[in-house]
Amino acid sequence: MIKLYFKQALTLLRENKLMSFISIAGTALAIAIIMVIIIILRAKTANYEPELNRDRTLYVKWASAVSKVNEDERNYSCLSLYDIQQAFYPLTTPEAVTAVYTYGRMLSSVPGTDEEINCEVLYTDDAFWRMFEFGFLAGKPYDAAAFKSGLKQAVICESAARKLFGGVKEAIGRRLDLNFVAFTVSGVVRDVSKFAEQSYAEIWLPYTTNSNICSISIAGWGEGHTGDFQCFLLARNADDFSKIRSELASSIAKMNANSKEYKLDIMDQPDDFFTQMLHKFSNGGTPPAKVVIRYCVIIFIILIVPAINLSGLTQSRMRKRISELGVRKAFGATKWSLLWQVLSENFLLTLIGGLFGLLFAYIGIWILSAWLLASDLGGEAAMNGTMISLWIFLVALIFCLVLNLLSAGIPAWKAARTTIVNALNERN
Repeated sequence: MIKLYFKQALTLLRENKLMSFISIAGTALAIAIIMVIIIILRAKTANYEPELNRDRTLYVKWASAVSKVNEDERNYSCLSLYDIQQAFYPLTTPEAVTAVYTYGRMLSSVPGTDEEINCEVLYTDDAFWRMFEFGFLAGKPYDAAAFKSGLKQAVICESAARKLFGGVKEAIGRRLDLNFVAFTVSGVVRDVSKFAEQSYAEIWLPYTTNSNICSISIAGWGEGHTGDFQCFLLARNADDFSKIRSELASSIAKMNANSKEYKLDIMDQPDDFFTQMLHKFSNGGTPPAKVVIRYCVIIFIILIVPAINLSGLTQSRMRKRISELGVRKAFGATKWSLLWQVLSENFLLTLIGGLFGLLFAYIGIWILSAWLLASDLGGEAAMNGTMISLWIFLVALIFCLVLNLLSAGIPAWKAARTTIVNALNERN
């Protein structure tokens, strides 16, 4: 019987080509837009290599040095190495604490060859490699001993290794000049997506190899509370967030008590991943609740507008089919079988529209990648595995299916309850 219903549905699709096209197009566009929104949001927030622990990581990206006498006198910046050493590294509740310094681009070259490229460089400590889980293709990261000793070791990404050394394994142990300073390649990792903004780089170096960023002075304005470091704290589980925040607040208060004129203010940080993603400026950001509400409203509008249009089309189609339903009732069809027939036809329309929507979504992302996949780091982020997920499609399809079934089910139920005489005379 179900097979028969689908055959009838296909026949009706061919008979009413314009109505079928509008119904399928409305569903496809709604699903495509929803999928693009969810795919981009998921690509920016999901756990994936190397940021596999986003759901249990806290972030301190910004800081402010505030005068103890006049709190209106403050300077917004990032953390200083002094702050990190005094207040962050001593923490015991987190599983790991790491500090990073975004340097920018360095000229990378191999002695004896003409190969040289500009690479993004991130200075880190040894705990960075415990915090973030990189896929090492060869070699290993610099360890605590190398970090403390300031050994000039480097970890590079796969694409840089192939451009500079001709291969991954060929890079291990080789000399690499960065701004004409010699380093030794200790490891090669898979390329990192630009959506992994906290760990992204093409070359990673121990910050102890750069005396300029390691110099600490508590003299002068701010008493050493301004700098260019960011700090990440890895909790053993998300339930420890409150304990970590409490311990950090106590640690900062103790450090501030030893300062004469200025104190450190981390402005309600550390943030969870979603909050820090919206905390784009040192003096504030968009509250997460507003963003969630905004997304919900957008998705609701995207769904409800085509649902209303499809409901009107369905009612128009049902008026034309009342006499057909009357004939079927005259030959013994029950109202449930009539209702199921209409719903199965609508399900087929939604399924076809959903498949086209899936296709449109990925074509749209590919065509508009320069805009949709733009990263705050500049440039375009590469497609990653989190963007291709069956559950995203199923969620969007189910949303549209429910609304489409409601838009079809109500007029179908009314038509199925119409008496045989009125149905044959095409009256509701």
